[in-house]
Amino acid sequence: MKLYGFLLFGSALMTSVINGLPDPVQTYFVPLPEDQLNVFFEEINSVTDGPVTTVISIAIAADNTTVYYDHWEDGYESDVTNPTLPTTEIWGDMDLSNGAPPGVTDPLLDVLNGGSVVVLDNIISLPRDPAIHFYDGGDRIQSSLPIAVTRFAYPETPGSLMAGALEVFNNGKWGRKFIAPAGQSTVDTSGTNPFQLSSFFVMAGEDNTEVKLNGNIVNGPLGGPKLNTGDSVSFPVSQGDIVTSDRRIQVDFLAGDIGDTYELRWY
Repeated sequence: MKLYGFLLFGSALMTSVINGLPDPVQTYFVPLPEDQLNVFFEEINSVTDGPVTTVISIAIAADNTTVYYDHWEDGYESDVTNPTLPTTEIWGDMDLSNGAPPGVTDPLLDVLNGGSVVVLDNIISLPRDPAIHFYDGGDRIQSSLPIAVTRFAYPETPGSLMAGALEVFNNGKWGRKFIAPAGQSTVDTSGTNPFQLSSFFVMAGEDNTEVKLNGNIVNGPLGGPKLNTGDSVSFPVSQGDIVTSDRRIQVDFLAGDIGDTYELRWY
């Protein structure tokens, strides 16, 4: 394992030699925390009821990939290759003592090669209790080699007719300015009201992130003017609304027809 770190991560040799683990090259945050997502479901139709089923899929592109799964509930690691928090999991290093993909009980199978897919499927009880750990919105996923991540969810009632899914981008592809391509002001010529409810879900990847909507500060989840790492806020948008930030953020766009129990749109 140390040789692997040397061959692929010569510039990070010291970390690899000390910990026997390669430094991450990609970082993802799972968007759409279930408590906020369920509010959106309820705004679409009041018959909605939790819990929320969440499925996170991680596709492996290259052999000998290491994945670091950092749960939000007990905070994020300062150095994921040298974890100190009890819920952090490391997959692909043939060491079951620090975690393995769900279902893996043999250390020889704790290996992530190209073409492998890890599917994390769990039912998230609401309201969220941070003392209970799930694979869910807000978690941080890091990897030693490129991966692909998707996120899927739906409420228990009315079920998967109200499901949605989207690709999760690594933080190297995040941005500081986003313009709503559609929204609650979009003229409907189809009779289906596809954007009757339109919301941005904004997630920060760094502490002290300032987010503005059309030049006005958006308060964080605790009411202050800043968002910290992993914080998420959501708010309705109209077509042409502009969201800016002083640090890179992740923005997802969800829309639907109020009163429906199906056919949501996630972007």
